[in-house]
Amino acid sequence: EDAAARAEILSSHLEQMEVQLQHTRDTVGALRELLAPVRAPAEIELRLEPALAVWSIGTTLEVAEIDSWFTLTVRKLRDAVAAATSVDSEVVPGGLYDRALFLESHGEATLFVAAPQSADPPDGVRAQLLPQAQFAVLTHSGGHEGIDRSYAALGTYTNEKLVSGQGPIREHYLGGTPSEPTAFTATEICWPIFSTTPTP
Repeated sequence: EDAAARAEILSSHLEQMEVQLQHTRDTVGALRELLAPVRAPAEIELRLEPALAVWSIGTTLEVAEIDSWFTLTVRKLRDAVAAATSVDSEVVPGGLYDRALFLESHGEATLFVAAPQSADPPDGVRAQLLPQAQFAVLTHSGGHEGIDRSYAALGTYTNEKLVSGQGPIREHYLGGTPSEPTAFTATEICWPIFSTTPTP
């Protein structure tokens, strides 16, 4: 019995050590990524977005509040479109984020969806027209894990190769469904620019 108990204790201890070792490996890998120079991904696209009539909800908030506000607001916009069209159809939400949110952790954020035709927005939702604009666009696959690296790569490329605009950062959220409107499979990060011709 003593031998069996010792074996069980050793086995449990080894399992804990394996978990700690894997955690250490993951941490080392993440640190190596941070130390590595950011390279511009080949997938960056220069795009002219046409003017777009949207329904939007905006607010001023702290970075720590974004996740909860985002989930509630996406659902509110989806429900507003479904009520206006009488169809529970798929919508592609987008976001506009003030630079201050990234630099000062406090600023303006707006979520939007394409406005249904011949319908007025409900209370709490604003109708507006997003002007035509040029962007450098990078598609980040998956959820928000690692999106800071994608932002860093896009920002570095834009500031080194293009003329960066001063407007808000724009995002498009792809892959959501009517039943899971916030279960996105990819995010398009759109960095405003003044020119679509890279400098040599």
